[in-house]
Amino acid sequence: MPNQKKTRTSNKNKKKKKLFRAKRLQEKSDKWKRKAKKYRTRAEQLHVKINRKNKKLKQILTEKEDLNQKLEESESGKKNTEKKILELEAEIKRLHQQLQSLSSDPLPISTTLTHSAAPLTKDWVRCFCAFLFIKAMLSGRSIIQTIQCLLRMNGIAGNIWIPHFTSIFNWVARAGLGVLKQVQELCEPWVAILDTSITQGENKVLFILRVKLSHYLCHPGKALALKDVSCIGMSIESSLNGEIVAQRLEDVFAQAGNPIAILKDGGSDLKRGTEIWKENHPDVIVLEDVGHRAANAMKRKYQKQKRFRFFLRKMCSLRARLCQTRLSFIRPAPIRTKGRFQSISRLAKWSKKMKQILDNSHRHSSLLEKISKKDADTKRASTTKTASITLEDLKQELATVQPISTQLVEDCEVIDAFLKFLKEEGLNSETAPKALEILQQLPKNSSIREELTSWLGRQLSQVVHLHLQLKNHVNPNIRKLAAVPLPVSTDVIESLMGKVKTLLARNPIPEFTKIALGFPLLCGEFSEEMLLEKILTTFQNEIIKWQMDHCQNTHRRKNKQLTELLNLNSG
Repeated sequence: MPNQKKTRTSNKNKKKKKLFRAKRLQEKSDKWKRKAKKYRTRAEQLHVKINRKNKKLKQILTEKEDLNQKLEESESGKKNTEKKILELEAEIKRLHQQLQSLSSDPLPISTTLTHSAAPLTKDWVRCFCAFLFIKAMLSGRSIIQTIQCLLRMNGIAGNIWIPHFTSIFNWVARAGLGVLKQVQELCEPWVAILDTSITQGENKVLFILRVKLSHYLCHPGKALALKDVSCIGMSIESSLNGEIVAQRLEDVFAQAGNPIAILKDGGSDLKRGTEIWKENHPDVIVLEDVGHRAANAMKRKYQKQKRFRFFLRKMCSLRARLCQTRLSFIRPAPIRTKGRFQSISRLAKWSKKMKQILDNSHRHSSLLEKISKKDADTKRASTTKTASITLEDLKQELATVQPISTQLVEDCEVIDAFLKFLKEEGLNSETAPKALEILQQLPKNSSIREELTSWLGRQLSQVVHLHLQLKNHVNPNIRKLAAVPLPVSTDVIESLMGKVKTLLARNPIPEFTKIALGFPLLCGEFSEEMLLEKILTTFQNEIIKWQMDHCQNTHRRKNKQLTELLNLNSG
């Protein structure tokens, strides 16, 4: 029994010792865990500090590299500037030497103005005045002042014959009528381009231009320009309808020969006139202008939409608010009342551009503000009004038309690409599929896509039929043109109209018909000999006869008749 008690007490002591040791070991493990955690946090903090130091070190190294690069660029720029300075100094010395030689031995007027040894004759003056009128688009009085200045600079102002400005209009009219008189048939196929515009009072001008079919063969990928066409007919009418257009086509084509195709816009008078004329000439195809067709498709889609009308009102309001402010340089383009949808892409491009600027305002706003405040830093801008609209206001205003402007931008981008391709490449069986691929970027249910696809199919069928006729032609030179693209844009006549408007704006006094006879000279290219030959072979009585046949009542004649009647009544 006593031995059993001893063993029990020894076992209890052993258990107590084990528990005590386990407790001590647990406390030590907890202590080491806390220390490990502490060291771990310190290590993380050190890693963060090391990363920050590394970043700073990288920034310093990049800044050092940038500074070294700028230093190298500045040194190279300094060397370049020094080199340019030396070159300019040498050029200045050379010009000084030339100036001294010129002052000691002045050049004669024949070499300074005409670059030839021929004297300044009256014929030379006539050609020079006509070229200034046609190429420089100067008014009659400006041409006289230009000649006087040139002669005065050469020190012979009183030795040369100076014409009256009205003589210039007579010479230009004689040259233009000479061009129309000398129109002849071509030995190769050509296309006629028609358009009516330039209403001056009650007078309206019908233009008939000629372009050779081989244009796209000789100039691939190049749109028609005024130098590529020639004016074969022009008529001034007080009223224009289908019968008059058909009669004018018959008269012009009797002199110039029949074209293989006629290109026109969608005007009702031209449509009816070509239909009447085509009854006797069924082999000639009639093509429609792609620009007017695209504008009409846009018009049918957007004109009746309330959102689009609200978009136009908002653009007009923004233009009015931005005008005469420091932000006027970003105002939208003016909205035309006539032919609005032919230039609607300008508004779409403007809204897209402003959206890009305002969406990235953190990058562009400071630049806009800097540009807009530049005028305020100078005394020249003292009359400029303070901007009544800010960029934030502009952003809010554009946000109200965001849905319709986005849709308009998408349509205009596709249509612009479609028009550019056809204007530069023409239409044939090879270019039509590529143009159709561009149209397929529009949605399938788009009315614009359907209308332009239908137009493309109709025009292509006519072009293919014409190419088959050319392919079976007897002349081998004409058979080579069997796959040449045909023009489908009347933009070249629109360019002619722009020049005509400039001439009419700068010459408001003389008779409209005298200036109008100079319009054919704006097409094609004329040498000095050709122009002089046309002036000398056309007489004043022919101009008077042409005016009486084509334009009997002008504003000036009516005003003169009214003055004569008033004088008779008062007398």
